[in-house]
Amino acid sequence: MGKESLQESSCLSVSISVSDNGCVKADAVGDGVQLISDNGDNRNVVIDDGVYTAFVGMTVNKERAFIMYSPEKALNLLVTAVNNRTRERNYFKKYCELLDNEISEEDFDNEISENEDEYVVPAGIDAPTEDVQAALCLSPLLKGIDSTDDFISLFSFTDKSVERCIESK
Repeated sequence: MGKESLQESSCLSVSISVSDNGCVKADAVGDGVQLISDNGDNRNVVIDDGVYTAFVGMTVNKERAFIMYSPEKALNLLVTAVNNRTRERNYFKKYCELLDNEISEEDFDNEISENEDEYVVPAGIDAPTEDVQAALCLSPLLKGIDSTDDFISLFSFTDKSVERCIESK
């Protein structure tokens, strides 16, 4: 992964990294960070801490798409993925208890319905294309994503969100 950094003061720092699959992560630390233009092909960010001003720009290579996402976006997507995997694991454990006759079918059904958030992956979210693109950049880092259904379930996206992302390419 290539990485370039600009650091002008201890309170202003910008770094841009490009992964092997073309995902761009722009990271800025300091006050006054704002996106000043995003026309689809060019993204420009200005960071101003009152002493120094830094401009960072990215141009999309038409042959290879670049995707920018913030650390907060990545964290939110990864927390959703971990929570959904935990729900799947909890359901599987409870189902094993049912199969081993440790609990009755009625107890199983009651436990699932009374504690749905612990056992059931939430219905899909109609996510923006940028969220789906960020999740696509993160998904190679996660185990067990072998199909579109795995991807959709893990991040709680709707089919429609993923279709929109594909159509935008």
